[in-house]
Amino acid sequence: MSRKIAIRTPTYDRKIGNKFFIYFFCFNFIIFLLSLTLITDSSFGIESYEFENKWNTSCEAIPDEWACNPSYIMQDGVFRYPTGIAVDNNGNVYVADSWNDRIQKFTSDGDFITKIESIELDDGKKTLEEMFDLKVTGMKILVSDSRTDALEIFSILS
Repeated sequence: MSRKIAIRTPTYDRKIGNKFFIYFFCFNFIIFLLSLTLITDSSFGIESYEFENKWNTSCEAIPDEWACNPSYIMQDGVFRYPTGIAVDNNGNVYVADSWNDRIQKFTSDGDFITKIESIELDDGKKTLEEMFDLKVTGMKILVSDSRTDALEIFSILS
């Protein structure tokens, strides 16, 4: 006589599984929607900007065919390949005017104040030959010069 053995396998309640999936999906979807509102809400630190002004001093901006001649390019307030900008504690703006080998200083409104021009050093190299960036800290102007692979430091005397 043979006996039959009944093997019971655990059953999966589909109703519970479906409810879990629905709750899990809804919870994640709500979190996703909340994260979108947090990212786009300006009250959480996201800033918006509006164009204010442009200092149009490049020779290419002048429609005159002689505008890019050397006498115009070297005028105060004209840039040739500006590569860096810094602001001091008084609000004055310093611009690294790379192709003119100088740093120009302006008021916060863009009015020219003065310039620091390239000088030749004892070793025959010039300063400010190919400026990459500049920073104003206290009474010093720090300039990175990629042609001479140097950090050049200028003291602000007045």
